[in-house]
Amino acid sequence: AVHPHVRGAYCCHAKKNDAAAYPFFDNYCSLSSDSSSTLWATLSAFQMENYAGTVKHADAAISYCDPETAAILQEYKVRSYGKLANDSAWLASLKEGVEKYPNHDWFFVQLSDWCYQQRRFDVERELADKLIAQTGGKAIHYYAKSKSYLSEENYDASIACADSAIAIQQDFADAYYNKGIAYLNMAVIAQESSPKDVNHPDYFENKQRVQELYRKARPCMEMVRKLQPEPKERWASPLYRIYLNLNLGDEFSEIDRLLNPK
Repeated sequence: AVHPHVRGAYCCHAKKNDAAAYPFFDNYCSLSSDSSSTLWATLSAFQMENYAGTVKHADAAISYCDPETAAILQEYKVRSYGKLANDSAWLASLKEGVEKYPNHDWFFVQLSDWCYQQRRFDVERELADKLIAQTGGKAIHYYAKSKSYLSEENYDASIACADSAIAIQQDFADAYYNKGIAYLNMAVIAQESSPKDVNHPDYFENKQRVQELYRKARPCMEMVRKLQPEPKERWASPLYRIYLNLNLGDEFSEIDRLLNPK
């Protein structure tokens, strides 16, 4: 026979009344060793934004579920610790998610962002490399490495990782952006360090090198514009500088009008 607590909870959950369902499931979990009830308790708690209730039952529910469902419950657990402002538990459960569910990309994205914000770029890349070895490599793994190298001004490495991301996902706008900014920064640095005197023996060779870097930056930023037309500020300012230095009058005038509308 179905326990009355569970019967009532299923009725409430079926009607999307999670606030009413959770007390039934919570109480039943304390009375029974039936692991399935922990799943419903976790789901009901999370849906009603009862984050303490979510983490209370999540581990038991995860042990009961198939890997795909368990990964989602682990995500709920991480989100709940975040809402509870329990930073240490949030980070620990996030790392656990990456370790146990390497194909559930949400965990990697969150942990990678945390590493980036902490400026722990080497740790971010180690994490990406570990998941590349486990999963065969996804575009987001190479993108994370590209972004971290860009922050360290290692432009060649950033470009190489951006290329790896684009090879997997041809419409990855952020990877094109990293690649374009890397070439643009290299162009600006080379331009600033180049001799300004036309009579200098290295003048024309340096000018050609700078122009080549701007030419390489151009298709990347134009692709960002194509894939992500908004916000235009992201690609308009880089293209403004690129078109200016490549003496592309029509293209420069169009960007100038976008940035400085009358």
